[in-house]
Amino acid sequence: MLERLWRTYRERGVVVVGVDIQDTDEAGRKFIREFGLTFPNARDRSGKVSVDYGVYGVPETFFVARDGTIRAKHVGALSDTVIRAKLEPLL
Repeated sequence: MLERLWRTYRERGVVVVGVDIQDTDEAGRKFIREFGLTFPNARDRSGKVSVDYGVYGVPETFFVARDGTIRAKHVGALSDTVIRAKLEPLL
């Protein structure tokens, strides 16, 4: 779903960033390869990003406005309906 979101909206200035908070480096790289992810991904080794964003489970998706403010958070799997409802108002 995130790869499709990235491919659909990147021409409109949307950036998708994956943050791996659970896996080893190798498991994270394997996941990226296996699913053919092309958006930027990083590993939160120290857990700081998770703490700063208030993550308490996975998956969680944050919709961040251009000014850096978190405008919406979705806990659980994404769907096209959720993406439209939370992303479109930010565009």
